Amino acid sequence: MKFITFLTAVLLSVRVSAAEQAPAPSYLTEPPPKTAKLNEVIKFKPKEGYHFNLEAPQECGAGEAFEVSTSSLKCQFTAGGEQFVSLKICEDKETVCLFEDFKVLVEGPAAAGPAAGTGLSEEEPALPGFLLNMPEAALGQAKREHKLLLVDFFGKWCPFCRIMEDTVLTQPAFLEASRNMVRVSLDVDKPAAREWLTRFRPAGYPTYLVADAELREIGRSFGGGLESFNAWLKEQETWKAQPIADARAKAASLDEAGKLRVAQAYMDEKSWDKARELLAGLKTRTALYLDAVARIKGAEDKKDAGLPALYREMIGRFDGSDGTEAEGSVMDWIAALHNLEPAAEKLYLDDLEAYIGRLKTSKEAAREGYAGPDIFVGLAEAMDGAGLPEKARAFYIRAAGAYAELAEKAAPGAAKGLRMGQARYLSRVKLYDKAAAVYGDLVKKFPGEYAFHRSYAGLLSELKKYPEALREASLASDLSYGNIHLDIALMKAQIEMKQKNKAAALKTLDDAIASVELPADSKLGTHGSYRRLKEYRKEVEVSK
Repeated sequence: MKFITFLTAVLLSVRVSAAEQAPAPSYLTEPPPKTAKLNEVIKFKPKEGYHFNLEAPQECGAGEAFEVSTSSLKCQFTAGGEQFVSLKICEDKETVCLFEDFKVLVEGPAAAGPAAGTGLSEEEPALPGFLLNMPEAALGQAKREHKLLLVDFFGKWCPFCRIMEDTVLTQPAFLEASRNMVRVSLDVDKPAAREWLTRFRPAGYPTYLVADAELREIGRSFGGGLESFNAWLKEQETWKAQPIADARAKAASLDEAGKLRVAQAYMDEKSWDKARELLAGLKTRTALYLDAVARIKGAEDKKDAGLPALYREMIGRFDGSDGTEAEGSVMDWIAALHNLEPAAEKLYLDDLEAYIGRLKTSKEAAREGYAGPDIFVGLAEAMDGAGLPEKARAFYIRAAGAYAELAEKAAPGAAKGLRMGQARYLSRVKLYDKAAAVYGDLVKKFPGEYAFHRSYAGLLSELKKYPEALREASLASDLSYGNIHLDIALMKAQIEMKQKNKAAALKTLDDAIASVELPADSKLGTHGSYRRLKEYRKEVEVSK
């Protein structure tokens, strides 16, 4: 049908305007919404006997409708404040066309958001000094400039990735320490990351990998504090001519630093005996500690009867009570000893506060990643593992408080990860209302970030606020992409089932399953997300 001149006069004569008529008749299946959230996507359908005019502009506030067909269209509100919507609808008999005009009050600042129709979060700027999702460009630059690559594998949903952004990757000291490297961030939910995910197989996120211009790995880290991470970067530079694979091949002939490097790589793979072979005879504090960790891990794997005595020996050597630097694994050994001999470790539990004080000043512990809030996180998880829930709860609350304190001191916009950390540990002790308040603030300040809507939806669901949870899950779904988009679809379907809306849940699952493009590499996360969708669909299908 053509939107031709003579119809324009008809349109003008029958335009539906709420300002002129009250109540105005609606030609939509559902009454138009009065309010919406920034970047929310709303689907409209015409009543039976009517269709959307494909030749006319469908106006949705600051943008146009997308996914437009005769039977439905979508609006995404990318600016806050009062937004004017004008939809053009015709009778199926094509005797008359009409305007459906209404206003929607959109919560949030009057600022541009994602482009309507993309279904994706607006791409945030790269971190200072980083290329974003451009692995080939980074590799080309490394070859031209004869530099190492620093690869940041991250997820926008990953609290520890975002904490590293707040506290390390944006800091001047880090940029100075990595100035001789080509830095590239790879969002693991983007197709651009797939080739290097397959090549390097990060075990978790974040993973920071240093490689040469031939993509030969030099080393990898899961992050840490600013000082310890910068020290790690400097170590990688000293080994730039010796990829880790080459170092392994001649490990026996390396100096002590080289042996420690390879031993740590073996420990990351849980090859405890190989690590201990390299560490044998080395007398530095670091070497002795790594050997103790490998020895205990090997004994745990074998369920050695001598473990209690071994734990006591190593706690005494490495808890810092003798004036040496405290080590982070001691907290796990105390918890493990409690599980085997609850009475034996009371002495160590009573000394926890003194141990915390020693950890805070220990460079060795910081090198392991035990600094600031992470000390409380580690202790909380250790106490959880020991079956001491009240002690665990107290440490989780202290961790949340420590992250909140850092967030308060951070520059505006530089505390997203810190707030995520705060909410994470409030959630661990089921303080869902307080965690939801944190994410409620984040979604208002950063409405285009799917990760915040996703976590907010989960917390609202825990609070049994299912309509609000579904709305946030829908926002997260509309803004997300890749594997996490599939995981959010699963969450959305679970919320719909809590509302006893089986039909909606099945549609959500079917739509997500139909959208999947499985990569050739079956070890990539897409396959796991796809499998979980299929399994949950079976559950929903047989449910009553």
